[in-house]
Amino acid sequence: MLASGRPTGGIVKLADELDLKSYGGFVLAFNGGKIINYETGEIVYNKTIPVELVPAVYEQACRLGVGVLTYKGNTIIHGNGVNEYSSIEAKINGMPMEEVDNFAEYVDYPVNKFLMTGEPEKIAKAQDVMRQTFGEQLNIFRSEPFFLEIVPPSIDKAYSLGKLLEYLGEKKEPGSLWRTSFLFRFGEHRDNSRNSQSVFLVVAFLYFLNLSLITSESIRKHLLWN
Repeated sequence: MLASGRPTGGIVKLADELDLKSYGGFVLAFNGGKIINYETGEIVYNKTIPVELVPAVYEQACRLGVGVLTYKGNTIIHGNGVNEYSSIEAKINGMPMEEVDNFAEYVDYPVNKFLMTGEPEKIAKAQDVMRQTFGEQLNIFRSEPFFLEIVPPSIDKAYSLGKLLEYLGEKKEPGSLWRTSFLFRFGEHRDNSRNSQSVFLVVAFLYFLNLSLITSESIRKHLLWN
């Protein structure tokens, strides 16, 4: 399983290198806003930002003097001038960038994520303004000093990994950890204050790991939740 804040187009190359279509596996893109069964192509989970919020997000980006972008297929759609930081996003993901004349009109479809880009001081201010403006309508955080991520409410890897486990048929007892799956604790970037406390990266044994290959009893006991 590959879990990332990147768009789907920025993950597929690695998924193909790992041959997930043959071996089976899942891709969690947009910080978990979209989960794909890579073997079958089935979209297991998809949570998007309502289209009606697009003009307001674009207006705030213009007022704050920062770039704003989103994604369409394997292309990055940029709204108000390409800057050096939006170019970093394109390079990281290996995706082409298209600048459109009227971002608010062009993006007439639900999206999983917006990304604001700019100087760290402007992005810090943008985070405060956007949180005050949208409140609980959106989840807003910096993944880098020059990146402000804007995703649907509740979306982060912790929440979406739970959705994946539900899809896999897992059950979670109240107050307990998820059972019968290989769970790694992890945290990365600034969006993981919740992750570092409560999220576990899930790699289901039945898909990814044969426990019989692990000969150390102490390691086996550590990996299994009894």
